[in-house]
Amino acid sequence: MHFDIAGQDPIAATRGSIVNILRTTPYAYEVTGDKPALWVQICPTNFKTVYPADGPPPPVASGAEIVKGSFPSSPPAYNAPNIPQWNLFEAAKSDATGFRALQDHLFANPIYGYADPNDPQNPNRGNPSAKGKGGGRGRGGANAGPFNSNSVFGHVHPGPAEWWIVQSGQVTGRFENTGEFVGAEGDILYAAPMTWHQMGFKGPGLSCRLALGGYNFINMNNTAGQ
Repeated sequence: MHFDIAGQDPIAATRGSIVNILRTTPYAYEVTGDKPALWVQICPTNFKTVYPADGPPPPVASGAEIVKGSFPSSPPAYNAPNIPQWNLFEAAKSDATGFRALQDHLFANPIYGYADPNDPQNPNRGNPSAKGKGGGRGRGGANAGPFNSNSVFGHVHPGPAEWWIVQSGQVTGRFENTGEFVGAEGDILYAAPMTWHQMGFKGPGLSCRLALGGYNFINMNNTAGQ
């Protein structure tokens, strides 16, 4: 997919790419090449898309009408940690972790690692203090032992939901009163508001989930045994 974002160099997005377009910024995109493209488009709460009046009209919802308007459209600057585009697999080469999109009511945080910290593909194997790729099985503990969805486990967010796009490998998700699920690349896992949940990595190779939600999250961890 090719993106043209006002004030930025053209972007060629490929497998593992995340494109971050700030509010009030004009942009256009198109799918190129000879293969289908699959992407997830995320809009922050109460953000609306407007279309140029000299272009094709947008689809009209039943019972609605198109209204022509105007607004100032000076693109804002990308302030850290926001960047226009990053790619999971390129970031993994340098073990770059953390938020890359942090806007009003929206964040995107790639969380990746290996179920087995000694995985042959893990360049940080043998280094338990490594972040990102060296996280291994210990991240959340969601790979260890049988799971009881009515037990006390994981953490909960008061208020907003949290959801994840699986970008690579396999990711386990344990959810209160629901059960345990394993997501593969392209799957989406979802924790409803005020639902206890616990995430982890599974299987060989690099696993990554792109964590998304409304800013800001507060993690309330269970206190079993304390």
